[in-house]
Parts: sequence; C-alpha cells; structure tokens
Amino acid sequence: MKKTLGMMIAELRKEKGMTQLELAEKMGVTDKAVSKWERDLSCPDINSLPNLAEILGVTVDELMQIKREAENPKQSPKEIAQLIFKVVPLAMCVAIVVAFLNGIGQTPFENLKKEEIKEVTLELYPPNTKTTLKENEIEKLVEILQNVVIYNEDNTYGQNNGQIVIYKIIKMDDTVIEIQVSSPFLVIDGIGYKTKYEPCEVLSNLGNEIGDTNND
Repeated sequence: MKKTLGMMIAELRKEKGMTQLELAEKMGVTDKAVSKWERDLSCPDINSLPNLAEILGVTVDELMQIKREAENPKQSPKEIAQLIFKVVPLAMCVAIVVAFLNGIGQTPFENLKKEEIKEVTLELYPPNTKTTLKENEIEKLVEILQNVVIYNEDNTYGQNNGQIVIYKIIKMDDTVIEIQVSSPFLVIDGIGYKTKYEPCEVLSNLGNEIGDTNND
C-alpha cells in the first residue's frame, strides 16, 4: 500500500528526530500547518517541496514516492503527472503537477561577479548597525548569492518579527541591488520571494559575523 504524502512527511520527520515545531521553524510555517500536512488535511506550498525534501534528507521524487526508473530517465511531463496522481490525494495534485511542468526556482544572482561590484553595505536590525564590507567579505557574499534559489513571489515577509539583514550592492555602473534577508524570504529590490531556510541562515550568519567583527 502506497503511503500518502502526509504519512511520508511524518515518517521522515521522525527519522530525523525532529518535532513538528522544529520542522515548522525550518519551513517558515506554524506547527499547526505541519500537523495538517501529516494528516493530509492540507498540502505544503508547491514551491516549498524542494526545501521540505532537502530538510527531510530525500529528493522530491522520494518524498512523493515517485520512482524515475533508471532505464527510462527521459520521462515526459505527462508520465510524471500520471505518477503524481497515483501517490498524492486528488485535491492536492493539480498544483503539484503545475510545479513540475513549469519548473521550480530561479537563480537571480547566478552570474553575479565580484569584479562587477564597487561597494557593499550591510545593515542589521537589530542591533541597528551599518557597515561597509571588505573585499574578502564581498567575495564570501557573492559566493553565497550565486547559489541562492528563489521561488514564488510572496510579499508577506512584513509579518516576520525576526532580525532583518540588508545587503546593498553597488555595482561598477552605479546600479544598486538591495537584498533583505527575512527568513524564509529574500526581498530583492522591494519584491519578496520565498526561498529555502538554509541560504537565509547563511546570509544572516555572515551579516552578524561581519557586524561583530567590525564592532570589536
């Protein structure tokens, strides 16, 4: 008997030794939302499935019990859709199929180069500090940003009460890119996007590390 998506989430979460609250914090949702997922009363946001799978230590295919057979690696979108409908409750399927057909995630800073950057400033709230990054710090920032993946546009980031980290990148041609980190969101030039928990954590940690160093 195939397990439902909710059963898979619950099983994998327990294997990782996580509580529903711990998983919820990593996903940027409430523990009540996770409880509903596991009881198949609702489904995770379609664009958060890669992040959920990563946290649970599996691929999206494994999470959804979709086996892409080695002898047939070039499955068509139609075949993938048919597999999804076999393992996910009907009410949840349509949105997930759309995500597979349209592709998930963008890498907006994939081609960003350190040589293109004139200056980067960092603001932390709290503790309400502002500093200018050094060359080696800019290099670290660029390396992180090149691997950042953003998902659906979501401007509910203003509801986040945690620390806000803002990087303002000034390029050699004087164009400015402002990146606000407010996990699990990245706000790029005023537009919010859902992203994974990990890059937000890495960007926040880098900001606090730089802030602590410059305040010593």
